[in-house]
Amino acid sequence: MQFARWLHVMGVVVWVGGMFFAHMALRPAVQSLAPPERLPLLASTLSRFLAWVAVAIVAILASGVAMMAMLGPAGLYVHAMTAVGLAMTAIYA
Repeated sequence: MQFARWLHVMGVVVWVGGMFFAHMALRPAVQSLAPPERLPLLASTLSRFLAWVAVAIVAILASGVAMMAMLGPAGLYVHAMTAVGLAMTAIYA
């Protein structure tokens, strides 16, 4: 159970932390670059980030299903968290 929780949290940290970095740090920083320099940097950075997000999604879904199987009947908060996670996954896809 502890490993599944750790894996779940690490996946969320990669996904949400990466979005925070891209929006709050990368986007403002590249505004000073000319478009011919900005686009390759953003494309390279975001392609690597999206690959890590794919790994994070698999980890989050697998650990979430494992934790639900270990805990038994899920409460409303688990269903709400699952719905939000699946919506985020659909947006990613």
